[in-house]
Amino acid sequence: LLLDKIAIQETAARYAAAPDQRRWELWEKIFTDPIELFLSPRSAETRRISRAKWIELERNICDSYAATQHSLSNFLIEINGDRAVCQQDITEMTSDKSRPANDKVTIHHRV
Repeated sequence: LLLDKIAIQETAARYAAAPDQRRWELWEKIFTDPIELFLSPRSAETRRISRAKWIELERNICDSYAATQHSLSNFLIEINGDRAVCQQDITEMTSDKSRPANDKVTIHHRV
């Protein structure tokens, strides 16, 4: 059980590292195809998108920034048989290409 939780945390770390390091091949390894996106914690609404399209959309967003940094914390991982749910906090810092290097935007969200 502990090894499973560590593997889930490592997968989340790869998710965060990919845009920061512009290593999109990491997402090729961790995402299914198609990707099923959970849109809101208030509903069960999901949307399917191809892995290639998702990576393309996210890459275009990240390319608009000079730099990004994603930090993960507060992992809550529940494993029940073959199913696992991971909740974590993400802090995302971005540096806009048109602003001074020390002018950053920080966003916090829970996924």
